[in-house]
Amino acid sequence: MIIFYQEKILTLNFTCFIIVTMKMNIDKIERERKRQGLTKTEMALKMGMSRQAYWDFINNGSTRLSTLTKIAEILEFDPKDLLTD
Repeated sequence: MIIFYQEKILTLNFTCFIIVTMKMNIDKIERERKRQGLTKTEMALKMGMSRQAYWDFINNGSTRLSTLTKIAEILEFDPKDLLTD
């Protein structure tokens, strides 16, 4: 972006953050969580969120890539395997 100010040219640098929302296969995530013997509270703690935040996240069915990656790490899955088709 270039701004003209008092006959001088100022160049501004900025960073753009893109938040990608991914649609998850909630059934697969919950099935694997239960298979591993993790409660929703334990899963939430491993993800660094409250149980209510985890509940909201599960009911929403979509999340950011960073959250999806964290879930995949906890459940030992490839993140793409947790997405819906």
